[in-house]
Amino acid sequence: MFFSREEVKLARSMGRAGLFWRVRIGHWYVTRDGFVGLVKGQGEGEECQKLHTWLPCWSDSRAWLKEHGYGHPEFLEDEEESVTIALRDSNENELRVSGRTDLACLYQAILIALEAQDSDSKENI
Repeated sequence: MFFSREEVKLARSMGRAGLFWRVRIGHWYVTRDGFVGLVKGQGEGEECQKLHTWLPCWSDSRAWLKEHGYGHPEFLEDEEESVTIALRDSNENELRVSGRTDLACLYQAILIALEAQDSDSKENI
């Protein structure tokens, strides 16, 4: 599977923002030096979780967003190098994100949701 530079950069930002990753066989990851790999066996899972960045696939990204109150994405623009999607949260607020791929858009939405969670938790302290 191919992951763009934009997707890798966003995945790293999601990891820094606290995206939890429970490693499973079949998950994609990127190493610090940019190698993209696939978890193939149980023995490598713990090492991957500690050392590498998860590259969630489209379905994992959608599942995460759904678990955090976001509905199915509506594609407002779907061109070869430009995608814009809109998602609604449980309060019917619209979140619009744009990127070069639909996966990059989902990653941006996850990152925004993670940052909002972090901001909410700081306000409640």
